[in-house]
Amino acid sequence: CIRDSINAEYMGPVVASKRQASGPPGANLFILHIPFCWTDDQLRDLFCHFGSIRSVKIFCDRHSGLSRGFGFVSQQSGPCSGRRRRYERLPSRK
Repeated sequence: CIRDSINAEYMGPVVASKRQASGPPGANLFILHIPFCWTDDQLRDLFCHFGSIRSVKIFCDRHSGLSRGFGFVSQQSGPCSGRRRRYERLPSRK
């Protein structure tokens, strides 16, 4: 993880590329405690087992470029009627 590195270099402000695509009501998940070294692709891989993913975004600090430990996952469709989805806890951030 870059955050674990003592000699992490300043990478400049993070520029937002485009607006985050959101799914229908009930399909947009706010995710906390994301490991600091994870990428959007790793978060997508974790949630793709629960259905089609529309977009994934881990938020980073504007000045350091490091992960802030939270993000969003937007799925293509909302939760199935009467059925709850179960998400496992993310691995430890340490």
